[in-house]
Amino acid sequence: MASSPGPAPAPAPSPAPASPPPETETGKRLRELETQFLGAVTRDVTSVYDKAVADLDTHYIAAVDRELHEATAAGNLDDAVALQNDKERSAAHTAMPATDPKGAPKSLRDLHQTYRGSIARFEADRRTGLRTLSARYAQVLAAYQQELVKAGKPDEAAKVSQRVDALLEDVLAHPDAIPASHPDSAPAAAAPTAAVAPTAAPSPPAFPAGDPRASLAAFLPGTVWQWSGRMDYRMEFLADGTVYKQDWIERGLKTGWEVTDANKVELKILSGRKTDLTAHIEFDKERISFGGTNFKPKDRLTRSMRVKPVAIDKNQKYKPGVIEGENLEVIGKAPGMPLSWNYGSLKLFSGGQIVLWIYAKPGDHLTLAVPVAEKGRYQVRGVLSKTHDSGIVDVTLDDAPVATGFDGYSEKDAVSDELDWGVRNLDAGEHKLRFTITGCNPLAKASYRVGFDYLRLEKK
Repeated sequence: MASSPGPAPAPAPSPAPASPPPETETGKRLRELETQFLGAVTRDVTSVYDKAVADLDTHYIAAVDRELHEATAAGNLDDAVALQNDKERSAAHTAMPATDPKGAPKSLRDLHQTYRGSIARFEADRRTGLRTLSARYAQVLAAYQQELVKAGKPDEAAKVSQRVDALLEDVLAHPDAIPASHPDSAPAAAAPTAAVAPTAAPSPPAFPAGDPRASLAAFLPGTVWQWSGRMDYRMEFLADGTVYKQDWIERGLKTGWEVTDANKVELKILSGRKTDLTAHIEFDKERISFGGTNFKPKDRLTRSMRVKPVAIDKNQKYKPGVIEGENLEVIGKAPGMPLSWNYGSLKLFSGGQIVLWIYAKPGDHLTLAVPVAEKGRYQVRGVLSKTHDSGIVDVTLDDAPVATGFDGYSEKDAVSDELDWGVRNLDAGEHKLRFTITGCNPLAKASYRVGFDYLRLEKK
C-alpha cells in the first residue's frame, strides 16, 4: 500500500515590495509648485468657466420655455415640437449640434446662435486665463531652473524643463481634463522685487443688514475691470479680498481691496513694496465704471469700465449678429491706450460705448479678438466713429484687408454707416480684427484717434 504524500511545502514568502525611492528636494519642490498651479487654474479659470456655462444653461432653458409658451399660444405646432425637443436635449445635458438642421424654426436658430456665441466667449476667456496662469507658472519655474543651474545641478534643471513643458502642453490642450483643485493650494507667484513682510489680505467683511457698504461688497467679487481706462490692463476683484492684475503679480505685488462706502473702495499694497500705498476708487451708481486716485495721490485715474459692462440702454434694439467692440479682448500690448468710451452720449453708439484708441501714431496696430460661434460664410460689416481728431485706418480680418484708408474725420462727433467689409469664410473660434493707423485728414487735428463701435456678422 502506497504511503500518503506528506504535507505540501509552505510557499516561499513573497518578497517585500520595494520601497519607493525617497523624494528628492527638487521633486518635492516641483510637486508643490504643480499643486499650486493646478489649484489656481481650477479656482481662477475652470470653476469660473463651469459656473458661466451652468448659468447660461439655466437662462437658456428659461428662454426656450418662453418661446415654447408663445409658440403653443399661437398654435404653431411645428415650432412648439422643435422647442420642446430642444428643451429636453438641454435638460439631459446633450451637446447642442454644431449646426441647425434644415427647417429649424427661426426662434430656435436665434436661441442657438446666442448660446453658441456665449460659449465661444467663455472658451476664449478660458484660453486667455490658461495662457496667463501658464505664463506665470513658467516664469516661476524658469527662476527655479536658474537656482538649480547656479547650484551646479544642470541635470535636475533639464528635468524641470521637461516636466513643465509636458504639464503646460497638457493643460492648454485639454482644459476640460484639469484635475480638481487642491483646497489648500494657492497660485504660484513671482518672487517679490522688494523684501517686505507680507500683510494678510483682509477678507471682505460680512456687513450687517442695512449697512450701505454691503451691496457693493457682495457685487464686486468676480467682476473684471479696466485699470486706468485701458482695455489691455485688466483687474479682477477676488472673493478673498485681494485683487488680481497680471503685471502686479509679476512684479511680486499683492494688493487687497476693502469697501469703505456705498460706492467707494480702497486698494492697498499688502506686500512687495511699501505697504502704506493706497488707491481710492469710486464707482458710478450703475456700477458700470469707476474713477478715483491712483497709488500716487496726485495721479487721477482715467475712468475705467467694467470689461463686460451691464447694458447702458436697456431699451436698445441690437441688430442680429452685432458684436460690440467694447466687449472684445485686446490681443497683446497695444501701443497708445485703447479705452471703452461713450463721449458723454449714450445714444450715439450701439450699446452706448465704443472702443476709443488714443495716444497712438501712424504705423501702430490695435488687434481685437473676435469670437465666432459657428463655422460658416458671413457677410461682414463694421461701424467706426468720426470726430475732428480721428485718423485714417486700414482694417484687416485675419490679416486679409477688409477696409483701406477709412477717414475718420468729421467736424461733429458721428458714426459711419455700416461699412461693407465683404463676405468671409470663418471657422468657429477666435479671429483677429486689426486696425492700423496710416495718417490723418489734413483738416483733422493730428491726434490719430480711432473709434470702433461694432462688428456685424450675418450668416449667408
